[in-house]
Order: sequence, then C-alpha cells, then structure tokens
Amino acid sequence: LLGVANTFIALLPSQSPLTGATLCEAVPPLPTLLSPAPTADAFATAFLRALIELPSRFSFRDGFTGDTINDGGNDMYDNGNFLNTNRRTRITYTNGALVASDSQFGPGSSYFTAKFEAEADIFIMGASSIAIDFFRITGNLGADGSGSVNAFRQVFTVGAVTYTLYAKRVFGTSDPSVNHLIIVPGSVGAQSFSTDTDNDEHTVSGLAGVREVYFLLLAGRTSSSGVQYSNQQLLDIAIAFAGVVRAAGTIDNLLALLNSPTSLLRVPLSTALATLPNRFAFRDGATGNSIVDGGNDMYDGGNRIRTNLASGIAYTNGVVTASDAQFGAGSQYFTAKFEQQANAFVLAARGVSISTFGIFGDLGADGGGSVNGARLQTTDVDGSAYTVFVKRVFNAGNDPSVNHIILIPGNDPGITQTFSGNTNDDDHDVAGLASVDEVYYMLVAGTAGFEYDNPTLLELATAYLDATRAAATLDDLTLALSDALVTPLTVVLRTLPNRFAFTGGDIGTSISDGGSDAYDGGNRLNTDLRSSISYTGGDVRLGDGLFGPGSKYFTAKFEERADVFLLGVGDMSITQFFISGNLGADGSGSVTGFRRTIVDAAGTVFTVFGKRVFGTSDPSINHVIVVPGDGTGITQSFPSNTDNDEHIVAGLAGISELYFALFTGTNGLQYSDDTLLDVARGIVALRRSAPALGDFHLAVTSAFEPRADSTLIVALPARFAFTDGFTGTSIPDGGNDMYDFGNFLNTNRAQRIAYTNGAVVSGDAPFGVGSHYATLKLDFVFLLAATGVDITEFSITGNLGADGSGQVNGARLATTIGGAAYTVFVKRVFAAGDPSINHIIVLPGDATNVVQTFATNTNDDFHRVAGLGGGAVTELFYVLVAGLNGVEYSDATLLDVAERLLV
Repeated sequence: LLGVANTFIALLPSQSPLTGATLCEAVPPLPTLLSPAPTADAFATAFLRALIELPSRFSFRDGFTGDTINDGGNDMYDNGNFLNTNRRTRITYTNGALVASDSQFGPGSSYFTAKFEAEADIFIMGASSIAIDFFRITGNLGADGSGSVNAFRQVFTVGAVTYTLYAKRVFGTSDPSVNHLIIVPGSVGAQSFSTDTDNDEHTVSGLAGVREVYFLLLAGRTSSSGVQYSNQQLLDIAIAFAGVVRAAGTIDNLLALLNSPTSLLRVPLSTALATLPNRFAFRDGATGNSIVDGGNDMYDGGNRIRTNLASGIAYTNGVVTASDAQFGAGSQYFTAKFEQQANAFVLAARGVSISTFGIFGDLGADGGGSVNGARLQTTDVDGSAYTVFVKRVFNAGNDPSVNHIILIPGNDPGITQTFSGNTNDDDHDVAGLASVDEVYYMLVAGTAGFEYDNPTLLELATAYLDATRAAATLDDLTLALSDALVTPLTVVLRTLPNRFAFTGGDIGTSISDGGSDAYDGGNRLNTDLRSSISYTGGDVRLGDGLFGPGSKYFTAKFEERADVFLLGVGDMSITQFFISGNLGADGSGSVTGFRRTIVDAAGTVFTVFGKRVFGTSDPSINHVIVVPGDGTGITQSFPSNTDNDEHIVAGLAGISELYFALFTGTNGLQYSDDTLLDVARGIVALRRSAPALGDFHLAVTSAFEPRADSTLIVALPARFAFTDGFTGTSIPDGGNDMYDFGNFLNTNRAQRIAYTNGAVVSGDAPFGVGSHYATLKLDFVFLLAATGVDITEFSITGNLGADGSGQVNGARLATTIGGAAYTVFVKRVFAAGDPSINHIIVLPGDATNVVQTFATNTNDDFHRVAGLGGGAVTELFYVLVAGLNGVEYSDATLLDVAERLLV
C-alpha cells in the first residue's frame, strides 16, 4: 500500500517520496496524547465547521452598524434585531469593536457586536462583567404573520463549564427563517417569546448574578422557504461557540480570536475580490496618472489622485515611492493594478501629513445613472477603528459602475467626505486629515452599472485593511498583495477564452503549420549570433554560440493544460533577439503591438513587448517577449504584413535574461493588451519564485506538464475544468457556481485541513503522529493522498452551488489492483445545471467496519467515511472530479477513475 502512495506522490512535482520522511518525530508524553488540551484555534475551527455544515444558510445583509437590521434581504426583517436590557433599549452595534457598556449592561461591563459574511453568515453579540436582570431582542419580522414560531431550552457543558442555550425559531414562510441563540453560563434563567411571526421579541430573564451573555443570529432559506433548523443543529453551533468562549478566557481574547487575520470568520482580500459578484475587469491603471477609458466607457479620463499638496499624482505600478511632494515630508506611497481574478486598483500611503485626499476626473456615465455614498465603520484585527468612505456611480446603462473605497484610521467626526452628484464627475474628497498618518484607497467596478451595497464594499474594505495590518512596511504590503492577487500563469492560460491548441513546437527549428493554417513555416528563433535556433523539447541546453558564452536556454511546448510555447534564456550576452518566418494569414487581417513595463512582487521592473496578428479565419498569433529592466535603449519592430512572423527586439546589450511566450486564438481572435500582460505577469511571478534558469525551467515544467489528470480522467466524458483548489482550505466557487465554499477536508483530529499545492507535508495534526499527506490540483481533478494515518473518520464539508436543485446519490464499490483489494466510496451531486460534484474516496482492503454517510441536500457537500480506527486503515486517497452542466457519471466511470489512481 505504501507503494500505491508513493506512486501517487511520484506524480507530484519535485517532491521526495513519502518513504524518505521521518516517521518517529518527537511524540508527546502519553498523558498528553490521552487528554490533549483544547486550543482556541481548534474550538474556532469547530465553530466555523458547525456554521459551514449548516444547510441552506442565508447570507443576510446589514448588522454592522446602527441598532437594527432594516430588511436583511428577502424581507427577513421589517426593522428587527434590536438589542435591549433592563438598563437600555436599542443598544448600538459596535461593528467588531469592544466598548465599555456601563449604561447598557452594568458598571464595569463591556460588549461587542460583529457581523460576519462569506463563509460564516452570522451576527454575534458578547457582553462580559454584566449586571442585568434580562436580555431581550425586539423588532418586526418580514414574515408578517405567516409561518411558525417555536423555541427550546437546553443545558449543556463544555469541559467543566455549564451553559444554557435559549433558542427561538421563526420559519415556514417564504422569507428567511430567523434563529436566535442566547447563551449564558450556568443553568439559570427563563425565556419568553412572541408567538406572532411578525414579532422578533425574545427575552431571557432571571439573569441576576450572571456575568456574561452571548447572542447569535442565523438565517436559513431554501429556494422557496425559510428552513427550520433542528434542536440538534442549533445546539451544535451553541456548543462550538461556547468552546470558543471557554478557550478564549476573556471577552477581549474572544473578539481578538474572531477578528484575527487567520480567523476563519474574516475573509481574505483575494477571496473577497475573487467572489465579488458581477465584477468588471477594467483596463489600465498600472502607469500614468489616470484611467483613460477602462473599457465599456467606464471613464473619460478619471481616477486621478490628488491631495492638498499635489494633483494628478503618478501611478507607481507596484513600486514604493518617496512622496514628500505629494503626501508630505518623509511619506511613501504606491499604487497597483490587479487583473483577472482581482480586478482592483489600490493605493496605500504611510507617513502622510496632508489635510485632504481625493479622486477626480471624468466618468463615462455622462449624466446617466445615479450617485450615492456612505460613511461606514470597521475595525482591524486589534479592534482599532477605521472609517470607510464610499462613493458609487451606478445604473448608467452598459457603463461599468465605479466604486471608491477610502480607508482612514480612527472615527474622527471632523473627517468628512464630499462628492459630486453628477455621474459624469469622478470627484470624491475626504477632508480633515491633519492628524492622520496613513490613507488607503481601492477602486472596483461592476458590470453594466451594477450597484454594490454597503456590506459588500465594507467587506472589501475590511479585507484590504487586514492585508495592510499584516504588513509592517509598504514594501511588505505590495509584496503580499502581489503574491495574493497576481494570477498564476497556469490559470491565465487555461482560462484564456477561445485559445487554439496549435500543434508543433516540440522539436526542429520552426512550426510548419500549427493547425488551421496558423503558420507557413514560422516561429523561428534568432539572435545576432545565430539564426534558426533549435527547439530543445523541454531540455535545458548550453547556448554558447546562440545566446553568448556561458548562456543556457530551453524551449518547451505544452498542450492540454496550456497550449503555449515558451522560451527561457539565462546568462545571455546578445544585442538582438527576433522571431521570423511565414504566417498562414497570407496578408489578410491586422497586426498590432505594444510596449509596457510591469513590476513583480519584489518590485523588480520588467519590460514587455507584445505583437498580435489577428482578424483572419486562421488562428491569431500572439507574441509576448519579457526582459528585465525599464527597457531604456531597447527597441521593438515588426512588419505590418500579416504574412510575416518577424518581431525584433534590439538593444539588448547588458540584458542577461529573456522570456518568450507564444499562444494562439481560435478564428483570428484578438486578445487585449491586458491579456498579453497577464501572461507576462504570470511569467515574472514564476521567475521570482525561481530566478535561476534551471529552477525556472523546473517550475514551468511542474506547472504545465500534463500529469495525474491526464491519466486519471482521460476517458471521463464532459469533464469540467474547475478552478481553485491549489492553496487555502476550500474551493470558493470553482467556476459556473460549482461551489459556495466547499471541499473542506476534515478528520476527527482536525477540520479544514490546508491544501498543500503538491507538497508532501507532515500530517501529525490532521491525520495522526507520523503521517504525511499531500493535495494536488490539476485542470480537471483535485487529489488528496495520506499515508501512515491514525484516524477514525474522514469527511468533506461545505456548501455547493446547486442550492437545493438537482439530485444526490452515492455508492460503495470494490476493486482489486495487483492482487490488492480496495473499497471505493462515491458521492454524486448532479442534474442541477451547475457542474456535477463527484467524490471518490479510496481505502485499502474491504473496509468491513467503515460506514459512509452523506447529505441528501444538494446544497450540502457533506460526505463522511467513519469506522477507520483500530489500525485497519493506514492510507487514504480522495479524488474530486466535476462534470459539465451537472452530468451524472456512472459507478463504472468513477470506478475507472479510482482504478487509474491505483495502477
């Protein structure tokens, strides 16, 4: 069986086999193993797991500031969720800040409220050192008399601490269900509640002597009605939350745990941007001092930056720059534009001494649509307050919406914002900044004038704030943002629309045709030292007579996952590089090019030279040439004849490395500058992680070479190339609404196990002492392998995009490979229009005592195999594949995938 694991691990790029791992590392003393002390992180993980596994959760809006939830979405409220005690009615929400509450909860008390979204969808209130007689929720619900109301009381213990849960449910109407969980220590108190579904009243009395109280609000809704959660489901959440409270010890520790940058309840910026609905991929914003158009008439020269010291401040393209003249003596700032999976423009300035900061220019709305704004509050991970100033221009027809988010530390009422009410005017200024030493700004756009609500923009602001707080310097921040938000080259190429799978490019010196008359003998590589340089077929070779003494180079042609030809050259000493040959366009179509600079995450500048031949029925030809530096003294030239493949970059003396990428588009498709630049950004990001040519070659080969998915799913019809699954702990969407944050991996030892992106790592915490595991995401498949395991159960959890439609079924199958028996556990979610979800869990042996369970709700990713203990199971494999448009794969088809894994 270890051989099976090693066969799988051999498919992983550049990793040592599991047999090379040390299996007898420091083992804790036996008493520690028998009764391990629970950690705050473990309780927080269990709490989030309970939330994520709650089926049909409804992502209600509001609950950040104010003292009520006005609607919440889908008529959940008609102004409800007012918080009250015998000391104060309509207690103000604190948006994650811990505040003194003498007049609300008693002398010396403190409290907080916090609203979490994305993976959590919950409102939380906590109060400590209280002296109250009762706690009460009041207000009006949207149910308006329809549906049902019930409640229950349950005493439970966490460790040695007793708690009482008072729960109330309003459900059974088309509005979302409203679920109150009031938790107090001890077995005390009594509850009362209104049985009118229009009334939010819920009171817990008899609290004299009780020192703390907690309140959780959850909502549930299927496609048509407010779901009724069971007593056990709500109790599970209460127990998990009480565990967090117990582990935290104090209310400030509790809030810090919930708000920490690693908290499962805070959304990282990459996720917040990637999951932003209807985001528009606007162009420009890297260099210059304005966005000329941005695409779809978004601007007529806008997004110009000003302070009271300077106007039309230059974009820095990710480079941290001294800004004495712009932001004050000793200050620094940078701007950066992120594309594809991020689609955002950001500015950060620190050490500032200014009185105003603003945006100005002209928008493309030209008077159509609407303008509004908001002043919001958020907190950083330490609870420090920040003010968020928002301006929106939206509903201007097909023009993208323009959304400004300006972040200022503190909550100074003397800091004010103004903005123009004219949708043609980009003006937005924040004044009164004399005591402020940092400013952050983000710009996002929505397709066809889409209006983003305050909670959505506040989530982006908070996620950006978390990124800034985690970075000690602006250099650290730009590096972190680039690492998080630059799209990997593999993703850029495999998500390239209408890319053409051209042939040739492996060996020889040219591409003869490439398919569909792409070439008539082209893509010849040349320097001033040698013409028609030979392709290397993926090998690194000496380039002495080609690229200069001591140089090395490689060419590689990748198919299936990328459809790209790459050249990399290191330690070169040439003055000119050029491509030559003949194209199949034969004079029809068009030729254009561009020259731009980009910056990698470390601030290194590169120059990109692009050429396109397009607009004919033949495949378009797209060249991307990348060299380090700002390109001073370097020129590019190319003929306007579409029959000629020539593309010359000259003046390369002193340049030591060069990269060239070729890709093609179906039916002469014209790709934008930004698309070619995304390819260049992917190259330099890969190069930053592997600067030596040999390492870069290895990184490229590992990233692009068809591996496990080629053999595992070669016969899988209508397979879907889902996205994500490389890092993190879940697949947020996967494409085509496949997931709403799913594919969480869990054992009885740990929840939300981290993906390893191909690396073999110690599995002591999730799989047992001495174990190792790895995950790997390829185009059409996600894989997990674990060996040396000592667990009793393994599960997959999360939410699916099917949202209740479609069907669920499963199977228990058996197979024999090389004389060894294996048991295969299958779960399928299919026929929902979204991609089908297919789990394949493989265990050695006949798995006699193993029991499989899975959720029958198509919105729930839950799938568990239990009974793995007693040494019966020491290895485990899991494969995830997806099918287009909800296709249902047969048992035989999925068993074939499992068998291909094991061969």
